This record gives sequence, C-alpha cells and structure tokens, in this order.
Amino acid sequence: MKSEKKTEQYDIRACTREKGYAGCHECDEFPCKHIENFPMTVGKKVISRVIPYWREVGTEKWIKDEEARYICPECGNKLFRGVVQCNQCKGKLDLD
Repeated sequence: MKSEKKTEQYDIRACTREKGYAGCHECDEFPCKHIENFPMTVGKKVISRVIPYWREVGTEKWIKDEEARYICPECGNKLFRGVVQCNQCKGKLDLD
C-alpha cells in the first residue's frame, strides 16, 4: 500500500505527464489540489516558492539560482532542501 506522501508525489507526476508538461511550472492551473494537499511541509513550501520564480526567470537561471541557494554561506558545503544545519560546519540555516 502506498503512503500518503508517495501517492501525492505520484499524482503530481501523473498529472504533468498526462498534460504533456515537464513540470508544474508549465501548468496554468498551478497551484492545484495536488500542491495544496502535498503532505510534506518543506516540500510544499519549496514548490510554492520555486514555481512562480521558475516561470518568471526561465529554466537556466532558475537552476543556477537554486544551486547557489543550497550552498552553506559559512563553509561552502553543498546542501539539501529542507536542511536546518550544515553537516560540515554545523552552522544553522533557514533556506526553505
């Protein structure tokens, strides 16, 4: 049996594929029920932040900016979305 988190992720993927989109950034219905019901708080927050910006600046700039966002400002370590502390220097972070 699929977990609620997995089910909503698959629903988003199925929706974009059904519409022929690479992602939610291409859909005029964003934000939709799939985003509103997304069960992971950090994931929903990130999606809600990035999609409007992605649309505004385009894919190339969005990728560069996202890569730059997830680097520790103290030590330069690469980070993951949702992290609250750098695993290298232990600096506290508030990226998402």
